Amino acid sequence: MISKYLGEDVFMAGIRRYIKKHSYGNTETEDLWSALSEESGKDISHLASIWTKKVGYPVLTVTEPSPGKVHIKQNRFLTTGDVKPEEDETLYWILLALKTLNKNGKPVINEELTTTDRETTIDVPEDGVYKLNAGCSGIYRVAYTPERLEKLGALPRTHPGFLSIEDRAGLVADTAALCSSGYTKTTGLLNLVSGWKDESEYV
Repeated sequence: MISKYLGEDVFMAGIRRYIKKHSYGNTETEDLWSALSEESGKDISHLASIWTKKVGYPVLTVTEPSPGKVHIKQNRFLTTGDVKPEEDETLYWILLALKTLNKNGKPVINEELTTTDRETTIDVPEDGVYKLNAGCSGIYRVAYTPERLEKLGALPRTHPGFLSIEDRAGLVADTAALCSSGYTKTTGLLNLVSGWKDESEYV
């Protein structure tokens, strides 16, 4: 997730800086974040520390209040689906990795779009073609509505190539986990995979 946010070149330069500075010595997690912060000019120490100091990861519940708008709410994810208020106080830094189509109809990913808020609203194209956590590099679940899952399931037919193998596998993994834990209805998973009858990838 951090490498996507910084870009592979900057991330690797930060790793080299970290290894060179601490070669033949002991380090702490903060030393890595500091090296990445120094290399990128972004406060990675602040953004990443929450992931190493708090247990768990979030689920993002996605709704669409109006065309071109997506509302996102983050909560702690538990496989039992019974999160208590006192267990849901952590707000994570999340790389949203919004995938859309450009003017030429090619997939593009916004790797600058992030959130640390409980709730946020973002703009998406009014054509309705989008996916969060493109490439599934983010450590979180995404809970779409059954209607949106049906649209995502149709994308391999309507927009071939928009959903990568990682995107399709991630959608199934997220939706199945959310169904089994009670966050969403099973119909959402069925709506998603019913459009993939011709899927040829083993994963």
